[in-house]
Amino acid sequence: SPGMPPKLPNAVPVIPSKPKPKPVQKPKKVVEEEAPQLTRKEIEELQLKATEERRLVQLDLYEQDRKNKAADPVPLEEAETLVENPQTKLPIKKPDIDKFWVQDINFLVYLPSDDVRLAPDGLDVQERLDAMIVLDQQLRTLLCMRMGAFWSQVLFDESVLVMLDSYLRFAPRFFDTTPDGGAEMGDDEDLLARRVSRRMFQVWYRLSQAKENLHEFFSEERFGEFVKR
Repeated sequence: SPGMPPKLPNAVPVIPSKPKPKPVQKPKKVVEEEAPQLTRKEIEELQLKATEERRLVQLDLYEQDRKNKAADPVPLEEAETLVENPQTKLPIKKPDIDKFWVQDINFLVYLPSDDVRLAPDGLDVQERLDAMIVLDQQLRTLLCMRMGAFWSQVLFDESVLVMLDSYLRFAPRFFDTTPDGGAEMGDDEDLLARRVSRRMFQVWYRLSQAKENLHEFFSEERFGEFVKR
């Protein structure tokens, strides 16, 4: 109508457009370099090197343990030593008096026939000498043990005391005379017999000592218990 403003068409609402999603970038493939193939010889060398390095570390541990024991000594019945476990090859602590230290020696028994002057007729001289040589070597092994191992062998290996007792019973004395019909000792046998006798004395002497040095000793009470066994 006249005087009225013209009607505007209905406004169409403007709908904002959604942003387009950004394209997802695929991760770049990392090309891994293949490790160089080692030869069998190179692998064995690496294994040997690792074993040697581990061995050196263990040796350092054992040496440090030895120094610590020397710096702060305790009686053998209380002491422990760092050693290698035979199964795992790893360091473990073992008491200084223990079956762990016992060696499989099986000491020979000294028999009357081991004295040539009392041996029956027909006994093989070489067989008797061989037995004395073995006994001499066994005694040397026992005497070379450190104090803890020595006493462990004596306490846990019955053959040690049986051997010592048999020698005291049947060994020839310096005042013994050759019986009628008995044979005289040859020079080699006499020398061997003297050496065995000397080693026997050294074993008994060690058994009488509660202390061998500043780092290896028993308490008086425990030593008395061991001697009474």
